[in-house]
Parts: sequence; structure tokens; C-alpha cells
Amino acid sequence: LVLVEESGDFAPDNLAPAGTAFALDLINNGAFRPSHDIPNLNDGIYGNGNSWIGNSLDSFCGINLGATEMTISSIAFGRDNTGTYGDRNQGIYTLQFTRMPNPDENTPDTGDANTGWNTIGTLNYGDPVAGTNYQSPHLRHRYNFDPVSATGVRIIAPGNGLGSGTCIDEIELYASPGEVQEPPPPNLVLVEESGDFAPDNLAPA
Repeated sequence: LVLVEESGDFAPDNLAPAGTAFALDLINNGAFRPSHDIPNLNDGIYGNGNSWIGNSLDSFCGINLGATEMTISSIAFGRDNTGTYGDRNQGIYTLQFTRMPNPDENTPDTGDANTGWNTIGTLNYGDPVAGTNYQSPHLRHRYNFDPVSATGVRIIAPGNGLGSGTCIDEIELYASPGEVQEPPPPNLVLVEESGDFAPDNLAPA
């Protein structure tokens, strides 16, 4: 998995909205609907109010793309791409795919995409790292990987229920890889754009 973008927005070729979202469970058994519900995973709306949170240790969520395999080489997801909430994001995430028709929460983890879920890779979300594309772990991040032929993708998420369950506001899936966005240089602060001469300009002398 290669990080290519932090923050950003939906690309026009997002495959996820045409699929069906699924998950193992919902925080507090669905008591916080509609703010935290399974269909929020691909409703095209960022933010905590349209997100999913699992209810158990290593809960998972994903997108069922149907019975016909599609090429997927990029995924994007985040806790809250509006930047309002920065919790519920740290830990190990496992990205998996399958070729089983219409996968859902009952599809087994077999290690073989032809019979169940198979792992693409893992991500370790920790504290922010200044001067890189990983400065805000809670925002949307897009990753590229070697293309797979899949009928569905799922994310096994860290955390456990009400206290620390992972929040995901949107899952995006793409056939084409995303373009690498260069990280901003560290300690670079823009103080003015446009403007006029200041009175202490030394250049004329």
C-alpha cells in the first residue's frame, strides 16, 4: 500500500457508491443511527454525522460490488475528512479483497480471494508526522496497490466499541491509481499573498 494523498476529495471514477456497504456490527448496536450507520460508508458525504463505527474488537466494514469482478488499484478512507474530529483513528488497519459473488459480513476470511477474503496489506496509523503526507491521520487518505480483480473490499479496523471503536466516514474505491501528491515542506508558512510594498523595503537603496 502506497500513500498518495492526504485530505483531497472524491475522484469522478469512484466505484463505491454503486456498491452496497456492509459491516460486522454497529456501535452500541445501532443506538446512534443515523449518525453512525452502515449505509454512510458510501453515501458520498464526509464527516462524523455520516460515518460508521464498529461495536467489537477488530470489527470490519466494506463495499460489496456485486457478482461481477472489477479491477481495483486504489482506496481512500478517513475518520472525518471535514477535520472536525481527530479521535478514533489510530491502530492497525487490514485491507482485504475477495472474488466471491456479493460478499458481505458473512464471507469467510480464508486467505484465498476465490473462496473468501485475502489480504492486500496493512496500515499502522499512529501519531501525526510533521512535514509528510501523514500529518493528519483523521483525514481522508488515498492509497495505491497492485491491481486486483475483486467483487468486494473490506477494512478490518482497530479499536473496540464505545470506548475506542474506529470511525470511518467514507470508503472510496478506484480502478485507476491515484496521482502522488507531494507533501508540504516542513516549517514553510505562507504569510502573505499579493499585497504591496512595506515601508521598510531595503531593496531600493
